Amino acid sequence: DLHRVDRRQRQMCIRDSVYTDFALSPLVNDSVDAEIAVSDTGVLSFTAQASVYPPADGTLLSVNGDAETGYTVEVGHSDSFSTIVSGLDTVYFAAGDELKATIPMGFSDGEGEVRVMFYSDGSLISGCTVSEDGLAWS
Repeated sequence: DLHRVDRRQRQMCIRDSVYTDFALSPLVNDSVDAEIAVSDTGVLSFTAQASVYPPADGTLLSVNGDAETGYTVEVGHSDSFSTIVSGLDTVYFAAGDELKATIPMGFSDGEGEVRVMFYSDGSLISGCTVSEDGLAWS
């Protein structure tokens, strides 16, 4: 019973979190040579054959598209923070599944561009930087 209460309290705290409360994890494995670009509007993009990871733990809210045109997924990290990833060739999970930043959510065959967009309360977040240390909020 005590375990359930603690878990529920943790979930409540996560749901109330804003995007800056989250440390961003790598989108691809360190062994992959993927150069991640950031547009002026904050859209991250790369082209590489790689497993693609969620930038933070969350719930897979939706999966759209197909193997021919590519998949777009939305990951909810809190009530106000979400990520949309497009250009995936394979998605390993279904809508409603819990995702961990350390487990790949999909795969890109390297033929097309993968785009990653962060949203806060439905608005695109433009304050993300990429360095050799990884992703960070600017």
